[in-house]
Amino acid sequence: MAIKYQVNREAATTFLKELLKKHLGATEMDWLENKLTELNKYFLERSYFMAFCGAPRFVGKGSLEITREDLIKADHLRKGFDPQGWTKELMVRVLLLLQLPSEDSAYYHRTLKKLFETSTMNELMAMYAALPLMADPEGLSMRCAEGLRTNMVTVFDAIALQNPYPFDYLEEDAWNQMFLKAAFLDRPLYMVYGVDEKANADLTRIISDYAHERWAASRVVSPELWRPVAKFVNDQLIEDLKRLFADENKLNVQAAALVCHYSDHSGAKALLEDSVEGKKAIADGLDWELLGKAWWALK
Repeated sequence: MAIKYQVNREAATTFLKELLKKHLGATEMDWLENKLTELNKYFLERSYFMAFCGAPRFVGKGSLEITREDLIKADHLRKGFDPQGWTKELMVRVLLLLQLPSEDSAYYHRTLKKLFETSTMNELMAMYAALPLMADPEGLSMRCAEGLRTNMVTVFDAIALQNPYPFDYLEEDAWNQMFLKAAFLDRPLYMVYGVDEKANADLTRIISDYAHERWAASRVVSPELWRPVAKFVNDQLIEDLKRLFADENKLNVQAAALVCHYSDHSGAKALLEDSVEGKKAIADGLDWELLGKAWWALK
């Protein structure tokens, strides 16, 4: 039985090729074009695996310059798709993944299984980064969950950061676990896609409990951690917010201000009203992305 890709495969292939053309030399691009033509004319698994594994030898490992216009096109192609930070080898591998035949669901997943089970760290990064573009996204949710259990931070990042797939296809509990693990691994939480929309009461409770554990151990709590709690502020959270407003770190004050700004809780509104610094930050256009970038600039 045939399965469908999440994107227009031809459009996605064209988009990625155009990005690569700006960064690959003539010899590198010739190899890629010839390989794509070969695979689409007559798909041979051995040739495919050799191309997927050997991509760095033929195209190099350099970074890609992604423009604002590129990001607009990427988002139009697939809501939330963001190739910022990708390397040449990663993008070529994602492009190759888009060439997998989808006429036979069993063969498609069998081939992916072989790739997942034999891939190196860099190859796994490409496979997980490709999740928002690939065919049968519902059928890949277990693969996504498996990847999130990894101890390889770069592989975890390929799923959790700048990737809309978890937002669209993970159940609430799995998404909550992903967010908390990102916090535990000290990852840039502003790069997690769809935090505001995925926020939920259970995650708010988990965040508060996690913060209290960190505080009890005299450990730092990222100001980004509090982003999902705004819609679920309760009396216990009010006490947490009071602590943040009283903190010497201005980013914690700003985090509390953002929570209160987006909350409908009367106590939260009152806390913000009493904070001169918090009100000024909001008036100056503070948002969670700016806060996150400021936090990471200090690291």
